[in-house]
Order: sequence, then structure tokens, then C-alpha cells
Amino acid sequence: ILNNIAPAIIGRDPLETEAIWTDLFHYLRGVGRKGLTFAALSAIDLALWDAKAKSMGVPVYSLIGGPKAEKIFCYATGNDVEWYKELGFKAFKLACPYGPADGMDGLKKNINFVERARSIIGDDAELMLDCWMALDVEYTVRLAEQLRHCRLRWMEECLLSEDLLGHVSLRKALPWQNLTTGEHWYTHFPFQWAVSNDVVDILQPDINWVGGLTTCLKIAAIAESGGKKVMLH
Repeated sequence: ILNNIAPAIIGRDPLETEAIWTDLFHYLRGVGRKGLTFAALSAIDLALWDAKAKSMGVPVYSLIGGPKAEKIFCYATGNDVEWYKELGFKAFKLACPYGPADGMDGLKKNINFVERARSIIGDDAELMLDCWMALDVEYTVRLAEQLRHCRLRWMEECLLSEDLLGHVSLRKALPWQNLTTGEHWYTHFPFQWAVSNDVVDILQPDINWVGGLTTCLKIAAIAESGGKKVMLH
């Protein structure tokens, strides 16, 4: 931020969030458009939206259309489902503990792990599985097929974010399973590709990494046009 971004934006009108984002997107092309570079751009973008809202004396959500609901349905992430259930949660997202390197034994342990969680939370609760880029297409398909009776609401980030062809193959192999990803995608362009190719059901950009609120608004518009949902990471 100090060495690359600040010199390019000092003196600019902070209300011009769209123009500043676009200019930085092109300005940073030689540095990179993902990773730390876009975390920095995201930080600047969020700070500018915050400044804009404070200058007008309103919360940021008022600047993007206002609140849509008074409350939202939440889920707990982690593997201590007994505790989350005691707290009153009705939806649970597990962290997948084993992957392809663990062989058939690991696959069986994954299945037993998810089955146990389902038995604890009951049939009326939502259950999801976060795989954090640790699987491949074949393993994901085998796991999903053997967990179909557990009625997973979605399987999340099964593949490396860069494995675009893998995402296409996974959708073809699992048309019945909801798939989500996006926290390790940067800019709105991968999300546009994902919606156009119908590879995921829920887009999950990280507002701190993807390019800030300006990018998330673009992603939301892309999702709505393609009949997809957005759930920020």
C-alpha cells in the first residue's frame, strides 16, 4: 500500500470508489491481480467506502440499497457440532478432515465423520462440508456419492481455485450436489466465468481479498443475472 498504491491515489476524490478501483486494477497489472496485491486493493476500497459513508453520516449498507432483511439465517463452522447445537444453531459446516493422500481409510473416516455429525444434529438441520481445496475431482465424486444419504446442503471449495477445468468436470459428475467456491478467486472475472459455465451454485468471495466491496457488488450483479446466490466468505 505505502510503496505502490498510495502514490497513485493520494489527492484523489475518495468518493470516486469505482474510478479509483478501476484505475488501481490497471495500475497494478505489473504487480499482480491476486494474493497480497488484491488484499491491499481490497483494504483501500473498503476504507474508501467507509470514509464515504462516514462523510454522509450513514452506514455503508445504506449506500448500496439499504437493508434487505431484519435478520439472516446463520450457520456454525467447525467440527464441535454438539456445542453448536447446544448454542441453538440449526445449520452446521464441517471441516473435511481427510483427503486423497489418506487413501481408502481416510475416505471411510470422512464418511463416518459426516454420518456422525448428521446423527447428532438430526434430519431437520442443514449440514455442509468445507474441503478447502484439498481434494481432486475423482475423490470428490467418490466422497459425494457415498455421502448422498447425509443430504449435504453443499460441498465447498473441493478443488484448487485455479483448476477451472476441474470445476467443469466436477459439475458434470455431480449435477445433483450443490457446489460452492470463490474465497480464493480474485476480481469479478472468475465469478463471471463460473456463472457462465454453471460450475457452482453459491459464490463465496472474500470481501477482504477479492477486491473489496466494489468487486463484491459486481459479483452480486453477475450472480443475480445467472440465478446464483452469493454468500461472503
